Amino acid sequence: MADGGTRARGWRLPFGLGARPSPVPPRKALILQPCCLGRVMLTTPLLAALGEAFPDARFDWAVSDWARQAVSSNPRVTRLLHTGAGNVAGATRDELRELLDAMRAEAYDTCFIPSAAGDTLAHLAREAGVAQRIGLSADSRRRDLTHAIPPPPGERGQARATLALAAAVGAPAAVLAAAEMEFHPPDRDRTAVARWLVEELDWLADRPLVVLHPGGGRNPTGANLDKRWPAERFARLGNYLVRVHDARVVVVGMADERSLAAQVAGMMSFTVAERATVNRAGQIGLGSWARCANWPDSTWATTSARPTWPRPPAARRWLSMARPTRPSPRPTWSTGG
Repeated sequence: MADGGTRARGWRLPFGLGARPSPVPPRKALILQPCCLGRVMLTTPLLAALGEAFPDARFDWAVSDWARQAVSSNPRVTRLLHTGAGNVAGATRDELRELLDAMRAEAYDTCFIPSAAGDTLAHLAREAGVAQRIGLSADSRRRDLTHAIPPPPGERGQARATLALAAAVGAPAAVLAAAEMEFHPPDRDRTAVARWLVEELDWLADRPLVVLHPGGGRNPTGANLDKRWPAERFARLGNYLVRVHDARVVVVGMADERSLAAQVAGMMSFTVAERATVNRAGQIGLGSWARCANWPDSTWATTSARPTWPRPPAARRWLSMARPTRPSPRPTWSTGG
């Protein structure tokens, strides 16, 4: 009896000491990357690589209201799960319960957790009963992950690091190398921005188009308004481009940046009627911003990363002004630069 009891106890290895099986290709997977816009956009190469490597698999995305537009029209995504207004740390108890119930109902076989600090997300995936939970982490003993994938040594770019998750489930190297950041503007946004430029702005592509975005520096995780370029400098830049290059200037931004956009427009040489027309802050979405960025002979000037994320690789002239910033981990990313 003593020997039998010893043998029985010997099989009860502490959690984490037993060998774990290697990750397997997903069949029905959820990407848990709720916020914010930059992180979500920098995770789209992971989605692209997974979609190309496993075309018969289904991929859903858990995303916040703040970043929803980044993936809402992506054809690789079957369903969006709602995580709240912004960062999951700020979600209400009811929102977390709704998310957990949705994850359980979908019965995902795999969750990808690209954030190295995604402890809450990994715990949600575990509570939802997802069998394979793959996340970036240098700590191989994280209990809520079945597979902790260390970030590539020396890799500071978030998009490249995230692709390690696709490599872990067997995505070919050629697919990983070709994966790009993706944004798919809805057709309604394409139509709306064309109508606005032609009918309201009276722009017929016969002169340069300049889009000023003086806002930024704010998202659900915090605010850093010191990074903004002064409004008067945007106005001086706009006036110079109008005077020297006969440019057509518009000012854009989020809804809470409309007063700032009005301040810039008010310091420019517009008539009262023109000021009302050129201030589009809060009136066009991310898809329209992207469409403007790809319009022939267009130029953007901004202090925010927000409009730079959905711009296509072949976007026209782009001028980004920011003061305290650390661009190296989060460049506007593509394999081409």
